[in-house]
Amino acid sequence: MNHFTAVTSEKIVSLISDASFQVVYIAPAMDIQIAQAIAAFVKRTSRNRVMVTLDCSPDVYREGYGEIAALEILDECHVQVKDVRGLRMGLFIADGQGWIYAPISKEQGSVNEKKNAVTGSIEHPLFQEYVHALSGAQLDLFNVSEEELSDPAVRKGIVSRSNTLDDTKINKLKEELMRQPAPDFSLQKKLSQYRSLIQFVEITFTGGRLEKTTIKIPSHLLNIAKEKGFEEKVKASYQLFDKSFSVHTKPMAEKVERLRGKYTHTIPKYGNVILMREKERFLQEFGHIKEEIEAYTVHLQKEVAKQIENTKRELINNFTPILMMNPPGELLNNAAAPLEEEAVRGYIDLLLSDEIPHAEEVLKRIELHSTFKDITEETLKDEQFYRQLEKAFKDQNVLWPHQQLHQEEMSFM
Repeated sequence: MNHFTAVTSEKIVSLISDASFQVVYIAPAMDIQIAQAIAAFVKRTSRNRVMVTLDCSPDVYREGYGEIAALEILDECHVQVKDVRGLRMGLFIADGQGWIYAPISKEQGSVNEKKNAVTGSIEHPLFQEYVHALSGAQLDLFNVSEEELSDPAVRKGIVSRSNTLDDTKINKLKEELMRQPAPDFSLQKKLSQYRSLIQFVEITFTGGRLEKTTIKIPSHLLNIAKEKGFEEKVKASYQLFDKSFSVHTKPMAEKVERLRGKYTHTIPKYGNVILMREKERFLQEFGHIKEEIEAYTVHLQKEVAKQIENTKRELINNFTPILMMNPPGELLNNAAAPLEEEAVRGYIDLLLSDEIPHAEEVLKRIELHSTFKDITEETLKDEQFYRQLEKAFKDQNVLWPHQQLHQEEMSFM
């Protein structure tokens, strides 16, 4: 028993189809095509010529082994199945030849031609020990006649009825899987393939459009202005920077936009996508731009402070005549009489100081961030996503997993 080989579901089906008097199947679970092959074997021979041992728990299906429908097929042809919990090895025998193998789950993918088994004659002691330990049966029972096999005393060692599968156990197993279903392993495989190719990325550049920054006018000043009929001229918010200030911030925004356009592609409804093969280069350039922006904000500090001071002076000039005409009681109580313009300007300056930020505070708001998110199973269920993805990357040399699947399907037609 020293011959290494590959054991797949397809090979087991072929061996069962060729078997004439003996089939032993011991594994975590069973695929539908194997169950169908056993049903055909039973029809042309006898169910007494079959031994099946499985792990009949929901966990085995959640791990990607076999299909629960196979149990129903075995039940229909009255093949008794012994239940051994935690079973994760495989042993298969057909007409005196045996294979001990490592079963491959759907999560692991196809075994293809990888050598996952050893094969040899069932006369080898290991086969005898494994079959007896896992199913409670002796292999020489297959050498007796059908009449002997039908005798309960002879069959006693093969299957313990207290530990076999029936309709009740199958229904209970289905209920447990309904409460916590097995994953969609084909979808998970596709998900893994896409995650190795792309990621969603969100590039955010905040605080850079200083010309859009507004400040709140103190409500106390607004109320006085309304009393004097100036509500149309004085709004609740005020531009902190002149529109021309964009000349200072535009270069930073353009750098970020060029970075976004160079490395990302927009997928409508989903966001921006980056190829994993370009992610490292993106992160390097992103880091350089981030450093440049940080250095540039230090350079801007004097210009920002100057603009803030100009805006503050402008507001003081606007409100001073209004308060001179209708000074609030708080101002009259704390200022010398007669009320001088300098006292009014100082009062307005004090109120505005609570609303107008310092240059350092404004520049701290300028931040560049990148956030990466993996693609999800829900995204891959949307056929429109694939079409948009192909369209967005039409100039790139990318073979998407769904395209590769279509090519494989076409090759079999």
